[in-house]
Amino acid sequence: MFERYTEKARRVIFFARYEASQYGSPLIETEHLLLGLLREDYRTAKHLLPELKSLDHIQEQIEKRVTRKERFSTAVEVPLSAESKQALKFAAGESKNWGHHHVGTEHLLMGLLQVPTSIAATVLQAEGIDLAKVRQKLLGIKASDYTRSELQPSIPEEGEKQAAQHFLIFLREGNWRDLSAFFAHNASFIDANGKLWSGHKEIVSNLESLLAPFATKNAKYHLEKELCRTAELWMGTILWDTVHLPAHTFPQKLRMTLVFGNDGGEWSIFLLQITSITEEQMSKPVAT
Repeated sequence: MFERYTEKARRVIFFARYEASQYGSPLIETEHLLLGLLREDYRTAKHLLPELKSLDHIQEQIEKRVTRKERFSTAVEVPLSAESKQALKFAAGESKNWGHHHVGTEHLLMGLLQVPTSIAATVLQAEGIDLAKVRQKLLGIKASDYTRSELQPSIPEEGEKQAAQHFLIFLREGNWRDLSAFFAHNASFIDANGKLWSGHKEIVSNLESLLAPFATKNAKYHLEKELCRTAELWMGTILWDTVHLPAHTFPQKLRMTLVFGNDGGEWSIFLLQITSITEEQMSKPVAT
């Protein structure tokens, strides 16, 4: 079903499943697809709909219309609802009608708007957003503005932070397949023992063994410091507690240094370094 979906569109489905689990829903509903779309590719939605409000605002409008239930593990398989299946069918139809070879987030947005009784369409329409506006905006975008996968609008605000947040979500879920997409072709990974792993292929081949200790429920983390933030580069450190590395007897405190580089609006990891730290080192400021 998802063969023609771009990487971003597939991530939308993953995030929709994540949202369904957080709301305790037995089905992936259209509101979960909408939240997943905005989490993964807010920049394309904003590019097509300049009047679109923030993700937090849209979530507030959704929560006025649904009731949260007890959340469950994302490892549980959650099927698509009938309305969500309909929205995805319309999305595929939009891709075909526009003569596009992929199903991207722009098509998913149009698909959601074509299920008028759904919560996603109701929320968007209440904000003055309709299918005609999306199509009109898309008409003004030249084919040259398309990359192999998605629209490439200007660099999104806080896109680098979203990339880091998405990376951590995939890491915590142990989603190694999607996690591998974050690493650049010439990325470097330095593990806690100081060993260097070079290039996307070598890193991805060993990704689960390298990062599995961070996916356990006991491992805790928080953003320590943002060291650098420009239109082309983001660097930050994340402190981890109670991470049990296979080669060590006791759980450790670790610092994860992440360097994301911007490649045409897409944020990829160029360096990930793990260092073991002591209580004394934690009290010292991080060098900038």
